[in-house]
Amino acid sequence: MCAQWDNNVAKLGVIDFSFKNKTSVWGVAGPFLILLALGFFGISVFAVLLTQIQNKNAIKSSKNLFVAVLDERFYRISELVLEYGYWDEAVKNLTVKANPNWIENNFGSYLYETLGVAEAHVLNEKNKTVFSSVEGGSVALDTVSLFGGGMDALISLARETPDDVEPIPHFGVLQKDGSFYVVAAVRMTTYFTLSGVEVDRSTDFIMLFAQKLDENFLEDISERFTLPNLRLSPETGGLWQASVPIRTFDGAVHGYFLWEPVLPGMEMLPKLATALGVVFLVMLATSVWFFRKVTGVAQSLEAARSEADRANAAKSELLRNVAHEVRTPANAILGFSKIMEEGMFGPLGHPKYAEYARDIGRAGNHVIAVTDDLLDLARIEAGEMEPSLSVLDVEETLASAVALVKPLAEAKQVVLVYDMTDGLPTVRTDTRMLTQVLLNLSQCKRIVLRH
Repeated sequence: MCAQWDNNVAKLGVIDFSFKNKTSVWGVAGPFLILLALGFFGISVFAVLLTQIQNKNAIKSSKNLFVAVLDERFYRISELVLEYGYWDEAVKNLTVKANPNWIENNFGSYLYETLGVAEAHVLNEKNKTVFSSVEGGSVALDTVSLFGGGMDALISLARETPDDVEPIPHFGVLQKDGSFYVVAAVRMTTYFTLSGVEVDRSTDFIMLFAQKLDENFLEDISERFTLPNLRLSPETGGLWQASVPIRTFDGAVHGYFLWEPVLPGMEMLPKLATALGVVFLVMLATSVWFFRKVTGVAQSLEAARSEADRANAAKSELLRNVAHEVRTPANAILGFSKIMEEGMFGPLGHPKYAEYARDIGRAGNHVIAVTDDLLDLARIEAGEMEPSLSVLDVEETLASAVALVKPLAEAKQVVLVYDMTDGLPTVRTDTRMLTQVLLNLSQCKRIVLRH
């Protein structure tokens, strides 16, 4: 009991025996569920950002594809104008002397319907139109004035081809009557064989081929290369639309090619949102189930702790009652033994009776000490034991304790060694508790008190 008493004394003030600090499981679940929601929100944001990146990459790829297709179409018409402008028959039948039959066979409906050339023009050295074909029919036009700005620059660039070499075609986008055309120009050049050597001979005439960027042109590209709703627009379009500027030969922007590209992110987003929702619901349901289980276990533990507290309280109450019930007759025994020992009402008649009275007194004092220990233990377990702190001299307290237990130690053949350094400082502690601990050490086989 003394060892248990000392252990409780050591723990006094460290453990809350009343168990007032209780933690709710759902109080812990709240932050966890918030963290779960934040995690789901973060994953959702990441998924949205991922789909947006995919959409932007798709738009960029779609733009690159359209620019490549447009360059290929422009290159094709420049190859056509080179094929016709670098042809001896074309030079002979268009520049030397106009040949209506030849022109009809080669620049008529075949050029328009089969090759897709909407307009063909031939200009002389003064940039005057000597021949024009529009949608397969010959007409009289002032080509330069119709196309306006940019045409002069394109013709001048074509004329820069060195004399008597294979000509180099040039092309660009021009505007006429509110419509856009890709126009290719080349310096007309003939060739013949002289002394077994093929010779090129340049002229001052310029041949122009124009392809209209109309609905048919755009629809063909849209269907073949999956560019939905490809059209011309004065604006750049919305966030998830693709656009490429229409830049004419003079460098000015007069509109945009606009379309709605296929966006894999938009197609994936509903499926991804559904999957994330299912995962979140499963995680939420699992979390609720888990915390319900933990709550049940916690409630069981709380009930067990409450039961233990009640049992401990009952035990403490029993200890108090027993101590009080024992202390009352013990005090009476001590009083009567004192009266008998001192012979207050006369001698006892035999010396042994006085000796027995002293034994009864010592036994009574021991009972009183035991009941005091029981009361202290009950107070400690009930959380009612408060140390009575005071400043004391350690050396004096130890010396007093040694003096008390030394006879008992010698009687039990316990070696008690007291080795204390002078000048020990004073300390603040409970004198009675410290003394009790020192007295209980007398139960050991060898005690060494050394500083």
